[in-house]
Amino acid sequence: MKQLLIILLLFTSALRAQEMSRSTPEEEGVSSEAILDFLNAVEKEKMQLHSFMLLRHGKIIADGHWYPFDCTNKHTLYSVTKSFTATAVGMVVSEGGFSLDDKVISFFPEDVPDTISPHLAEMTVRHLLMMSPGYNSEPDILHSGNWIKDALAAPVPHKPGSTFLYHNTGPFLLSAIVQKVTGLKLEDYLTMRLFAPLGITDYDWEMNPQRINVGGWGLRLSVESMAKLGQLYLQKGMWNGKQVLPKAWVEEATAIQNKQLPQWLMNAKNDISNNDFAQGYGYFFWHGRHNTYRASGAYGQFIIVMPGQDAVLAITAGNPATQAELDLVWEHLLPAFKPSPLPANTKALDSLKARLSDLQLPAPERRTQTKMGKAISGQAYEMEPNSKGIEEMVFLLNGDHCKTLIKTVTERHEMNFGNGYWRFGDTARPGPYMEPGITLNWPPLYKVAGSYRWKALDTMELFLHYLEGTHPHAYICKFERDEVTVEIKDPVEPKQSVVLKGKMRK
Repeated sequence: MKQLLIILLLFTSALRAQEMSRSTPEEEGVSSEAILDFLNAVEKEKMQLHSFMLLRHGKIIADGHWYPFDCTNKHTLYSVTKSFTATAVGMVVSEGGFSLDDKVISFFPEDVPDTISPHLAEMTVRHLLMMSPGYNSEPDILHSGNWIKDALAAPVPHKPGSTFLYHNTGPFLLSAIVQKVTGLKLEDYLTMRLFAPLGITDYDWEMNPQRINVGGWGLRLSVESMAKLGQLYLQKGMWNGKQVLPKAWVEEATAIQNKQLPQWLMNAKNDISNNDFAQGYGYFFWHGRHNTYRASGAYGQFIIVMPGQDAVLAITAGNPATQAELDLVWEHLLPAFKPSPLPANTKALDSLKARLSDLQLPAPERRTQTKMGKAISGQAYEMEPNSKGIEEMVFLLNGDHCKTLIKTVTERHEMNFGNGYWRFGDTARPGPYMEPGITLNWPPLYKVAGSYRWKALDTMELFLHYLEGTHPHAYICKFERDEVTVEIKDPVEPKQSVVLKGKMRK
């Protein structure tokens, strides 16, 4: 109860925390035109960015959100989460809770296997942070009733420290260690030690069935909160005159600790010298080209720290081409940082402000189909058995609004779509989002934005953005007599696409 009261008091103080100051690009030695060039390049390359924030000398000089995303959205961070987990580890270590050379099995005597292999016995906290625990492949803990027990039971064929395996089991074990030592879940510990001092209040973090934050992914934050972590590291752990994170930890965590290539680059046939994932790894931070380091997450989530430029760039996205995203940063933004303020450029600054206020993801072109719309509106389609567990779909069309009702084995979902514009709502993800047998505390409802159009006389396309995630979905519905074929496409992850068939219920 006392710990909960402390968290509440700190959370309240965070609400009163001073906002980050703002400035113009030119005042901080950056050309507004260069930022415009970056935004133009993003559009030209058809990269789906959701938000970005650029800091110089600790001040926000440009930020924007691609509508329907906005500044109120918490965004799924994927592996950027790992850098927050590493930060918690550094704080607990500085408080004397444990050391980097403590053996992993020493924290979980009740979960160790009957026979402890020599390599498992050697595995330390440091090895987990370096992504070199000695596993040959990612242990399957997601289907487990006891993630810790199964992680420790997994084979450890390599000597810890001798290999590089990018994975999520190590970050989870570190989350479990923090919870074991402090008595607080990772998010509660960071609320006291990190989030409250930095004024971060907009977060949630997925937990496993044992109510341990998963550690390697699952944190959702705004882009500004992401930028704050980058600025904290850029300032060597200082925030508002206080040493929130030890300077020694910042320097150690962001130094190259593992020079081996990640597994996806081991057999690369092309030159990888310009690949930002081939530059070395710290403690859940990647080194990049141009003497930079970053927190990095799937589909283009980044916190990029540029010490030589005294700059931080945070990005959220739904973009599988992550290296190409970084290439645009180096091409357009990196050269723009100058050592002194630039002359005011009112014209360019006004153009930048106008562009930032008008960023948006393209909604499908408005197209109507009155005859077919009347024929299908309100009809219930009984779907054949499918992997999504969808049993029934109903389309209700009224003017420029399409309400789609999806019934699964256990739930009923309602999604709203505007014809040629984004219509907002909230819904759970219809059908199993992950593989059967995996239980995580997903949010009960996601904020969503939907838009639709008639692609042809018999085909309607529904586009849905999960505003707290990265993956949009397209429902391509083809109607023929009393039958419907629905292709559910995931442009970011095509392997998740499925085709469903249904017949109108008489």
